[in-house]
Amino acid sequence: FLHCYLHQSTMNMKRVALLMCALGVCALVWGQGTDEGFVGLDGRDLRIRPPTDGTVFVGEYDLLATISQQASYIVSLKDKVFELQTQLTAQETFNAVNAVFQCAVQDEGDLDISMTIASNGGTDWAHFVINDTHYLALANNEADSLVLKWNRAVLEFEVVQTIPTSTAIDWEHFVIDGVDYMAVANFRDGASFQVNSEVFKWNGTEFVSHQLILTTGAVDWQHFEIDGIHYLAVANHRVGSSYATNSVVYKWDGTQFVSFQPILTKGGYNWDSFTIDGAHYLVVANRYTGSSYQTNSQVLKWDGTKFVAFQDIPTTSPLVCKHFEINNKHFLAVGNHYTGSSYETNSQILLWDGSQFSNFQSVPSKGAFDWEHVNIDDLHFLVLANQQSDSSFAVNSEVFQWDGNHFVSFQHIATYGARDLEHFEMDGIHYLGVTNWFDGTSHQINSRVMVWNGKCFI
Repeated sequence: FLHCYLHQSTMNMKRVALLMCALGVCALVWGQGTDEGFVGLDGRDLRIRPPTDGTVFVGEYDLLATISQQASYIVSLKDKVFELQTQLTAQETFNAVNAVFQCAVQDEGDLDISMTIASNGGTDWAHFVINDTHYLALANNEADSLVLKWNRAVLEFEVVQTIPTSTAIDWEHFVIDGVDYMAVANFRDGASFQVNSEVFKWNGTEFVSHQLILTTGAVDWQHFEIDGIHYLAVANHRVGSSYATNSVVYKWDGTQFVSFQPILTKGGYNWDSFTIDGAHYLVVANRYTGSSYQTNSQVLKWDGTKFVAFQDIPTTSPLVCKHFEINNKHFLAVGNHYTGSSYETNSQILLWDGSQFSNFQSVPSKGAFDWEHVNIDDLHFLVLANQQSDSSFAVNSEVFQWDGNHFVSFQHIATYGARDLEHFEMDGIHYLGVTNWFDGTSHQINSRVMVWNGKCFI
C-alpha cells in the first residue's frame, strides 16, 4: 500500500489538501517523481492503492483534481477495507473516496484533519473579527496567553501576540463604539486568589492594557448591553478558602468599567446573558457552597435598574449554564461537573415554559465543562465538552443533534481534559475549536480547531 498523508514540508500541498478537506473532498496528491502519495488527513491510517497505470494529481490551485485510472481503488482504514469497483470518472472517484472518508470518520473516529495549536493548560477560545481578519484568543492557565491571526494564504492560525496572564481561565471579546476590547479572567497569582484581571484595547495593530480590575479567583467574563449601555459581569469563584463571595456586574462609564452591582455567588463559575420576550436575564452557574456540590444555580432578571433573583435551578457542581434558541424555543444547557464522588453524572437541558425554565432532557456527561450551540444551515447541534471520567482525562466529548423533539447523540470527538468549545464561520466554512487542558501527564498538549465537512466535524 502507498502511505497517503499530508506532507508537512510542502506548503502548496498542505494548502490545497486542507482546503479540499474543508470542502468535504478528500484531496489526493501524487508525489512528483516518487512512488509515494499524499492525502490531507494529517498522518492517519488512510491508505490508497492506485492501479499501476493510474495517476492522481492535484495542481497547486486546482481544486478539481485530474484523475486518470482504468481500474478499481482499494481504500483501507485499519481493519476496514473498501474497494471502489469499476471504471470511474474523475468526479465519481472523488465522490467515492470522499464517501469512504466520511464513513470512516463517523464510524471509527480515526481520521483527523483538524488544525492543531500548541497550548499549555488551554482553557478558553474567543473568536472575533477585526477589519475582515479573523482572530482567535487562547487562554492558557499554565503559561502566557496568545492571540492568533488567520493566514488565508496558508490556511492556518498563526501567533501574532503573546499576552502575560496569570492562570488565565477565560477571554471575552466585545466592541464598544467601534473599538475592540478583550477581557481576561485571571484566576490566581501563586497562592493568592486576589489578582488583577485585565481589559485590553485594540490599538490598530495589537491589544494593549486598558484597565486593571481586582478580582478574586476570576473564572469568567460576560459582556452584554441593555438599552445602549455596556456591562461586564465577572464570576469570582473563591476568595481564600471561602466560595461564598460576590461576583460583580460592572458598567461602562464612557472610558472604563466601574462597579455597578455585586451579586452573591457560591463558587460562581460561569455567566450567560440572554433576552426572552424583551426581558433581560443573567444566569450564573454556582459550583460549590464550601461544603456541598449540590447547589442552586440562579437566573436573575433585569427590573429596569438592577438584576433581581428570578429562579433557582438545582444543579450538581455546574461549570456552565448556556442559553440558546431553536425555532423560537428557549433552552438552558447546564454542565454538571462533579457529584462529590464521581465525575460521571448527567447534565441537564432545560426548556422555557413561558414563565420559567423546566427540566426537558438529561444526557450522560463526564466532568462536563462547556456547552456550545452550533447552527449550520437548518441543522442544530449541541456540543458537550467532557473534561474527565473517574479514571482518565482522555475522554470523548460529544455532539448532539436536534431531531425536532430531543437531542440525540450524533458524533464523539476525542479530547483530553476538554474545557472550552468555540464555533465560528470563516469564508463559508464552519469550524469548532476545543481546548485540551490536560492529558493526565502534561498540560503542554495541542488544542484543536476542527472543520465541518458537510456531515460531521473532522
